[in-house]
Amino acid sequence: MVKEYPKTRIENIVEEIHGITITDPYRWLENSSDKEVLDWIKTQKDFATRIMDDYKGWDKTYARVKRLLSFDSIIPYSFNITETPSGLRFFFLMREGGKKQYSLFYQNENQGNRIELINTDELSSECHVAIDWYYPSPDGRFIAYGLSEGGTEKSVLHIIDVEQKKTFSEQIPQTRMCSLIWLPDNSGFYYTRYPLPGTVSPDEENYNRHIFFHKLGDDYKNDVKVFGENTQPNSVLWMVANDSCTVLSVVDIQYTKADIYVSVVNRDNLVSLSFSSLITASSVINFPIINGNKLYIITQMDAPNGKIIMYDLKEFLQGGDIKKPKTIVDEEDNSVITPDLDKFVVLSNKIGVVKEQNAMSKICFYNPETSHLIEEVNFDTSMTVRSIYSLKESDQLYFMAESFLKPISIYFHKPETGVNLLIGPSLDLDSESIDVRQEWYESKDGTKVSMFVSSLNSIKPSSTTPVLLTGYGGFGYSITPRYTPENYAWIMNGGVVAEPNLRGGNEYGQEWHRAGNRENKQNVFDDFISAAEWLIDNNIGSRETLSIVGGSNGGLLVGAAFVQRPDLFKCVYCSLPLLDMIRYTRFLVAKQWIPEYGDPEIKEEFQWLYAYSPYHNAASGIHYPAILFKTAMGDSRVDPMHALKMTAKIQNATLAPIEENPVLLWVETEEGHAVGRSLEQEIEGKTRALIFLAHHTGMILE
Repeated sequence: MVKEYPKTRIENIVEEIHGITITDPYRWLENSSDKEVLDWIKTQKDFATRIMDDYKGWDKTYARVKRLLSFDSIIPYSFNITETPSGLRFFFLMREGGKKQYSLFYQNENQGNRIELINTDELSSECHVAIDWYYPSPDGRFIAYGLSEGGTEKSVLHIIDVEQKKTFSEQIPQTRMCSLIWLPDNSGFYYTRYPLPGTVSPDEENYNRHIFFHKLGDDYKNDVKVFGENTQPNSVLWMVANDSCTVLSVVDIQYTKADIYVSVVNRDNLVSLSFSSLITASSVINFPIINGNKLYIITQMDAPNGKIIMYDLKEFLQGGDIKKPKTIVDEEDNSVITPDLDKFVVLSNKIGVVKEQNAMSKICFYNPETSHLIEEVNFDTSMTVRSIYSLKESDQLYFMAESFLKPISIYFHKPETGVNLLIGPSLDLDSESIDVRQEWYESKDGTKVSMFVSSLNSIKPSSTTPVLLTGYGGFGYSITPRYTPENYAWIMNGGVVAEPNLRGGNEYGQEWHRAGNRENKQNVFDDFISAAEWLIDNNIGSRETLSIVGGSNGGLLVGAAFVQRPDLFKCVYCSLPLLDMIRYTRFLVAKQWIPEYGDPEIKEEFQWLYAYSPYHNAASGIHYPAILFKTAMGDSRVDPMHALKMTAKIQNATLAPIEENPVLLWVETEEGHAVGRSLEQEIEGKTRALIFLAHHTGMILE
């Protein structure tokens, strides 16, 4: 039996920040490339392995998770439609059942055969290469796409000829999460790129994302910058254009705000663009799409639940001014239009928009001239419509959707036939045996919060039932119905899964988001803790059977929750987390998140962050729950230092015996921020989390 944790060196680092004395004894763990740190990581992984080798259920759980993941899995938002000379062509990223990575496929017309264009399993012997993004040319002849290795998302742009399956020789680095607009004749494209290595300091290579023009065959180093010189370093620029690319619009996104600019494209001088500021927002999100000479925007301006406005650009294209917009779809009190590029399309004689009502989706069609509702598509189960698509002048709408018991699938809707499946996996799930219900509870300040609760309908939950409580609560990201293999496995083993719609998300509009970020972040933790208390009060689990799970911003959530209420939870799975909120902005891309969390360099905002920063609020002499921290060396978003430092601090602070509530760290060396993982990595990671949670909540894995 292991009786003590690995030794961790303690440094005497003390500093004063805004009048507060800060101690940081584990700062040396921030340098994850240092040999001493790497040796410490290996020791921690060996320690975690020794502890977890005694946990039961690995083989059975691995087999179940493998079955639940071995289907034709489609990546959300990865669908595209083009119109080739011979008809419609659909592109999508799919991992066929049993394959290791997602590949790029296309299909001609609704009934065509699926054709694999780029097989990523063949690009690396260890299958650690991923397609991060892709953009088809308007006629579907060429694809620009980004490849990265080891989950880093540090994309290199490539181009392939679809028919010939021939890859061009040109490659463009620093194209992480690229936005790209092809010219109609395929001769070139506008694209976003981060600074090239050597042109700025290493710390600045993750910022100053600007827009360039690339002509096929030219050296990318000579590409001309067309936008970005006067934007903020942490701006994330995105582009949209009309089909003829006579108008280009740029969205300057800073998480809690998004400004919009527009320019006429001169085909005789493609790099001479003159952008006009259309919307300058201090605290609202706006996203445009352009159809012909009309620019539509989903906006939160004077509409926290979202509305759609339209600018007529006819006179602007002729050198005139842009007239005031017209409201096409007005805000509603009981539903939300999320400002997102994929939630709205223009069809031949109507517009389609995704609306969320009580964290569930529906699709509404409107007459753009009269704003009257033409049709509303509801679903017979709780669904999330991730994105919708159409071609100009078409009456057919395509969309990607999923539910708790149905993985991402691609559907199409025609007025005469309704909703039909286009591409979807065949997965044998016992959906009839699972009960999913939406509950409402009161948070600490009296705010009503909704929560999905799922369990087998053959059991009545009790105080002995293992419960998995998970959440996110940030960046306006909504937690809506989605297929999660590990949650399904948990339920089939007799457990309960609870997913509250915490403030900080966009389930109930901009005000819901603002009530859970910046100075209001504590509301998110209060909502989560109140969810746990509601479950226990309603005899759904107990403090001995309640586990909490969160990743990324959700890792911050569960980190704050177990620090503030260590008595409430039996165990914690804290994945890829932010935990040191005083130094978070010093690493990787984290300055981009200042609008969401706050800036520790500013005294008032430092005080918000310091008040809940899990690393700084964890105290010695506490009986902490069992905790499994997970991080990844390839993570280019959240630095591993958060999990490393917190592991060291809690191991040194907890009073709980190792055999009862161990504090463990698992570091993946060939993964990133849950992106680009191989099938095997995904199966092993989910299995490890499940057996840890099951062991400490008393679940018997079958």
